[in-house]
Amino acid sequence: MNQEIINFFKCDRSYEGAKKLYHKYGNMQSLKKQINNLAENPMIRGTLFDQLRLLAGLSLQEYNVIMSNPIRLFVLPEVKAEVPPTGKPEEETNNKDTGIPEPVRKTIRLRQEFPFLSDPACPIELKILVSDKLTCYENYKAAHELLFEAENEEQLLNACSDVVDNYLENQQIWDELNHYKETGELLKKHPIFATSENISNLKDKSLKELINRQKTLEKAISLKKKQLEDNDKPELTEQRQISLGEKEYELTEVLKEIDRRDK
Repeated sequence: MNQEIINFFKCDRSYEGAKKLYHKYGNMQSLKKQINNLAENPMIRGTLFDQLRLLAGLSLQEYNVIMSNPIRLFVLPEVKAEVPPTGKPEEETNNKDTGIPEPVRKTIRLRQEFPFLSDPACPIELKILVSDKLTCYENYKAAHELLFEAENEEQLLNACSDVVDNYLENQQIWDELNHYKETGELLKKHPIFATSENISNLKDKSLKELINRQKTLEKAISLKKKQLEDNDKPELTEQRQISLGEKEYELTEVLKEIDRRDK
């Protein structure tokens, strides 16, 4: 089991692969239920990966070392100096087909720009935000392409909204990373930190309070899903998706704490 999970971290890291492994080896029924019923989001993904780490017997330091390396689907070329030997601009060199998928290249560049991401002491929120940043980048590119494909005003407005929303989210994440790099302290302006504070207070709550919080979150999640399905206010879609992800993550943590109390 240990080696199978370790190989997953080295060679796969997909959400579906993680779900299959946890269903095979995990013993927390509430988490199995959550990953079956809830949509994937960075926070629940982080919880799932952390539980797999524990099942594999990996320390946080060992896990971070593995995850700091790119997925082993190929042999990475040796990292050269910042100025290419050819003298060509960095952007032109980066665009050259090296056989490495763009998301992996961006991950490598982010870890070079922010070395603290490989530090075992790096706050988990920043690691989650890096994953969100990569998603924002992909969404931004897709929306930017749609700007030139829009056939009517509505399509153009939707594409513009997506471009702006993903740009602003990307900038907010960048501010968090840069602030930590420069000061060694968290800026804490991103909404993820409010959710983290709620999670950190769970151990201080009684079982009755946890159960009440579970019910409140389940109702809120149901409402958010209905709002997204009805799409009555398209301009709020991005905000609602973020809110849904945060509530699903908190619910997962609440259920984990309830499970812990029951044992």
